[in-house]
Amino acid sequence: MRVTRESCWPDWTGPTPASASGIIDRNLSALKSRPCRPTRCCAKNTGPPSSSLMASASNNATGAAATSPAPATFRRSLRLLTFASMVPQLLGEEVFTILPLLAILWFAVNKLHLSRRAGIVIAWIASAVIFALLHLPTYNWNLLQCLLIIGTARLVLSVSYLVTKNIWVSTGAHVLNDWTLFGLALLTAH
Repeated sequence: MRVTRESCWPDWTGPTPASASGIIDRNLSALKSRPCRPTRCCAKNTGPPSSSLMASASNNATGAAATSPAPATFRRSLRLLTFASMVPQLLGEEVFTILPLLAILWFAVNKLHLSRRAGIVIAWIASAVIFALLHLPTYNWNLLQCLLIIGTARLVLSVSYLVTKNIWVSTGAHVLNDWTLFGLALLTAH
């Protein structure tokens, strides 16, 4: 018999908001499909998830020590790991936004002989459009949503780079933006 993590920790997933559920559900499903090391928990609770929950509840009712870890605690830990894993990804998004911005700015000023101000405006808008288009698969190819919402957010986030000329400030703004949006979505879901 193959023992999976699901037989150890039933009911990992709860209701999550649509915006955060993709990231969290992907991580959870990847973890659930891996076989786990047989422990007391898995050896004892090999039946369907409901019998696993009943066994845990009866152990707690009789005063015996619980044999399975708390799913809510694991879910919180996984969410924290998900939020922490966003930082390198968001730094990568900043690199993929700032490099085209700088390249377009250079081209506009040096090759098209536009003023620096005009070059910045063109590069700022073009890099936001590129960023929005890169998010098309994430948002089910909804062009309007990507251009209006993601592109507009990128315009605001790019200002932090344009003002400071520091990619870490831009990354910090991006991290704060995404953590706030995902955090609020998760808080309102429960």
